[in-house]
Amino acid sequence: MGERVAADGSVPPWPGMPAQRRGLFAERACVGGSDLHLVPLARSCARAQVCNPDELLHFLSNYLTELSLLDHIMMNFLPSQIAAAAVYLANLMLRRPGWDGTLQHYSTYGVHDFLACTRALAQLHQAVSTNTQLAAIREKYASPRFQSVSRVPISHTLMQQLGA
Repeated sequence: MGERVAADGSVPPWPGMPAQRRGLFAERACVGGSDLHLVPLARSCARAQVCNPDELLHFLSNYLTELSLLDHIMMNFLPSQIAAAAVYLANLMLRRPGWDGTLQHYSTYGVHDFLACTRALAQLHQAVSTNTQLAAIREKYASPRFQSVSRVPISHTLMQQLGA
């Protein structure tokens, strides 16, 4: 039986690799070999389950994740990075601790791994709030059904902290 080869031609170190790393390796191989970069909303929900989300955090992280579908710049990031950045940014926007050891453990990401993605999401949120051509998702999440999360502002201080 020969070695398994990933889509990019590399040989993954499966036997000693932790399960989370195997998942990230497989994600990179699949996304890297495709022109389609779909953002699975379930990923954001699954990531959020680790931090005991309430509906507000759940809806806000889903809104931010959906926003990532609007800008081609977001194709530079893995879906798991977008999901992590959405949860992190949602926590910060709600003035909660952004990323803790539990989230880092289950995602295998430190904040530095998705900070550029977080900046891009924050800028996208600000752009959508003022652009009438991008109103569909904003209006969807402005409804009471989604607790009006698209109206949650990003403070000037938070934008400075992110370096955006």
